[in-house]
Amino acid sequence: KAASQKEGRLEGSLAKQEQEAREKQASMEHRIAEEESAAKSTEEQLRARIAAEEKAASQKEGRLEGSLAKQEQEAREKQASMEHRIAEEESAAKSTEEQLRARIAAEEKAASQKE
Repeated sequence: KAASQKEGRLEGSLAKQEQEAREKQASMEHRIAEEESAAKSTEEQLRARIAAEEKAASQKEGRLEGSLAKQEQEAREKQASMEHRIAEEESAAKSTEEQLRARIAAEEKAASQKE
């Protein structure tokens, strides 16, 4: 009878230990699942942040390229304006030179007629 009672207690203790082991296993599996879920969420957030940063960088690059194109256009317009002004000044100088030559020729002709 004592041996039977001891065996019963041992079986009960073993069943209790097996139950505790199953509960610990379930608890660990649950914690692992939660950590995997959190890691997946963090990974998704990082991917979204990287994508947003890449998009912002691309937009900034586009704006910089647009700004550069605008500056290049303004430089071409200034160059054309300066070239036009130089051409006008050269034309005016040529006209003044021609007028001076004509005036000198007229004065020389008048002087020669006086003589």
